[in-house]
Amino acid sequence: MKLNFLLWSILVLLSILSFDIKIISLFTYVVFSISIFSTLIKPKNHLIVLPFFAFLSPIAGYQSINLLFSDYYFCFLLVHIIWMLLTKKIKLFKSQEFYILSTIFSLYVLSVVIGNLIGNLTSFKPLIYPIQFALIFIITVSFANSKKWSYIVLKSWILTVFLGSLLIINSYLNGIELINFSNNLDNRVNVNDISYLFRGSFYYAGFGFSLGIVLLCLIIKQFFLTKIYKKIIIFLLTLYCFLTLFIISNKTVFVSILLALCIFVLKYYNFFSKKTKRNLLSYLLLFSLIIPISIFFIISKFENNQILYLLVSIENLSSLSARFIVYKIALLEFISNPIGLIFGMGPDFLESASSINYKTLVSGYSEGTVDSGLISYLIELGLINFSLLIYFIYRSIKISYRASLQTLVNNDTENNISLYIFVSIIFLFFALSTQMLGYTKTSWLPFQLLLLGSLNQFNFKKKYE
Repeated sequence: MKLNFLLWSILVLLSILSFDIKIISLFTYVVFSISIFSTLIKPKNHLIVLPFFAFLSPIAGYQSINLLFSDYYFCFLLVHIIWMLLTKKIKLFKSQEFYILSTIFSLYVLSVVIGNLIGNLTSFKPLIYPIQFALIFIITVSFANSKKWSYIVLKSWILTVFLGSLLIINSYLNGIELINFSNNLDNRVNVNDISYLFRGSFYYAGFGFSLGIVLLCLIIKQFFLTKIYKKIIIFLLTLYCFLTLFIISNKTVFVSILLALCIFVLKYYNFFSKKTKRNLLSYLLLFSLIIPISIFFIISKFENNQILYLLVSIENLSSLSARFIVYKIALLEFISNPIGLIFGMGPDFLESASSINYKTLVSGYSEGTVDSGLISYLIELGLINFSLLIYFIYRSIKISYRASLQTLVNNDTENNISLYIFVSIIFLFFALSTQMLGYTKTSWLPFQLLLLGSLNQFNFKKKYE
């Protein structure tokens, strides 16, 4: 993990220093080769290299035939997994979750086929997503079925988010919109000259979900630490990630973090020692300083009206009311379609031009999408598949919560991976209510968390029964 973090840190540094894209691409080939070699020697290393390729490969830009290094990696992963299955080096763990996900994937494929037949979709490209999820499922259940490797999965994503946050902060300071998949001088704007809120962006719009998960893990970690120097380090990292959240101005993520923390306190407060309860109160006091510190940092960097634009954005709730109007219109349109109600309108349907009726307000103003993960999944996947998805999420929450309580009973508070997973899934559920999350790379961490939550059932039985 340390080597991967070091190599990708160099890549991020090269990008920030605006090195020539050819140099960055060449070095990425070196990183790619080292990563592939490490996974061939030790297949479990797929759990480590996956997050870095998922989020950071756009640094090197598109390669031949408009593919990213993450696409190359998944082609290799597909071949590697097939070879390991054929040689019986790995076996599928056929739990209840396996059959639930198999059914969800099958119905997903059926939805894509029906969507293309009735004209809701125009291509079979969405079939790529269940293949990617299947590969992630196989490596997760095969290699992350222990407490140690569950932690490694989470830490790998956390380190990746740290590097991604550095890119976001740099892009904000230099007026670069990373979501355009560009980090060169031609893509820069002068923040001092614009009269609108300039939001920091990442290559993928759903980065806020991963950032929120990392922030939650850091905040909770702080509660259980006893050594002062560790508290200081974690606090500084929390400040760093919160600054990133402040820059991307994602209100949904911020509110979801607060709600998840409330659930955390309500569910676990009685299990805390007196010392942990004191730590909780003291850290909440420190956490309240993050906002003014972040604001001071931004103000000191820019002599413009960006702070005023941000405050207006925070106070303005019109976007939320507009979302609920769109939700109502989309759901009414959805239930009037019998085939769509059962099998769904098709994955990525809401991103297509044919879904305009689902996104138009009464006034004629059109929203970019139905900005709710839960509602969009319902519309695109259909009632049956959506119900299975909710059941799968419920099982992960239930199992991870049970496992976390058992760990607390055994006085293992600092290394309670189940607790982090439980609170993270609760955060995801809140965030998905008013924020869209697609089926691409930003959904891989949430999917792995749900799998790890389910795997706690196996670990729980193995350890305590």
